[in-house]
Amino acid sequence: MLVTRLDSIEDAASIDVLCLDKTGTITQNKLSVGEVIPFGNFAKDDVIMMAGLACQEQSKDTIDTALLDYSRATDVKLNTFQCVSFTPFEPATKRSEAIIVADGTHFRVIKGAPQTVISLSTKLDESTKTKANQTVEELSLKGYRTLGVARSAADDIDNIHLVGLLSLADPPRPDSRAMIE
Repeated sequence: MLVTRLDSIEDAASIDVLCLDKTGTITQNKLSVGEVIPFGNFAKDDVIMMAGLACQEQSKDTIDTALLDYSRATDVKLNTFQCVSFTPFEPATKRSEAIIVADGTHFRVIKGAPQTVISLSTKLDESTKTKANQTVEELSLKGYRTLGVARSAADDIDNIHLVGLLSLADPPRPDSRAMIE
């Protein structure tokens, strides 16, 4: 466990019962996209598109599959872009990223842990940072897993902008209540 807040150690010390789930034990193992929350001047389709561009179909990664299926279902076109470099999700960096070419310009797309993506975003004002972190907390309380999505400015791959957040859900199995009881 990585402690990111000191008071979380106190919270952990007060736990009497801790229940953990490996995907598919009490869930259906059918990951799907829930809420799509754009930031700044970006739209929902931008969030879906950038998240899809930071995926690789061949990886058979559950999150990538869910995001690519969702982009197809919402008719977001990814085939007009060319991926020239892809870095799969790495637990150490908590993100995946790709370098994309469109209309002769290069840009970088990133998807991963919201805190990581937010911290990589340049020129992000404090109110937007606070709103993004509050949104992640609210989605977490609803039981969602959340991804941050960002992209760089055209031809300036180090100038990262937060595009938005995506929530992911894995519905409980019908028998999960009985199994827990």
